[in-house]
Amino acid sequence: MARLALMTVGILHAPADDPREKGFMDRLDGVWEAAGETPSFIASDGFIGLGGLDPNAWGTYTTPSVFSTPEFAQRMAQTLTLWRDVESAFAFAYQGVHGEAFGKRKEWFIKLDLPGYVAWWVEDDHTPTWQEGCERYDHYLQKGSSPQGFDFKQSFDLQGQPLKMDRRGILQQALSGKGAA
Repeated sequence: MARLALMTVGILHAPADDPREKGFMDRLDGVWEAAGETPSFIASDGFIGLGGLDPNAWGTYTTPSVFSTPEFAQRMAQTLTLWRDVESAFAFAYQGVHGEAFGKRKEWFIKLDLPGYVAWWVEDDHTPTWQEGCERYDHYLQKGSSPQGFDFKQSFDLQGQPLKMDRRGILQQALSGKGAA
């Protein structure tokens, strides 16, 4: 069974240890804990040494080419996660603890005219790498949503066909607390 890989990217207003980012940093443990309690969440790796199967399982940390500037080096915030399906990742992103933090993103992140994430399917025995995520992000930036890299608005299924998310299922996950933390 395939799994959904999801890489998020963001640029903080200031380095993570700056007092202006305290609200964001203070929420990280709770968000990762909530993800871990979500039945459809599989695994993660993130910036500042968070999560991960082991220190090298997700490959060498790297950023998409558009963010590879000294200006962003100390302010990048990225995650790489694995989920059982698109709907579960969507429900977690916009509900519960993560949804609350996501609603405050303007306080901590600069507004970019770039996508904040990319998703794609991986085989069950495959752990995505940061390099793979960056390649998928760059492809998505250049070509738009496709089976190689997509967003929630224009998702694809395992066979590469357009996917219409099960909105009722997402709502049920949110109401039951499953996937929404």
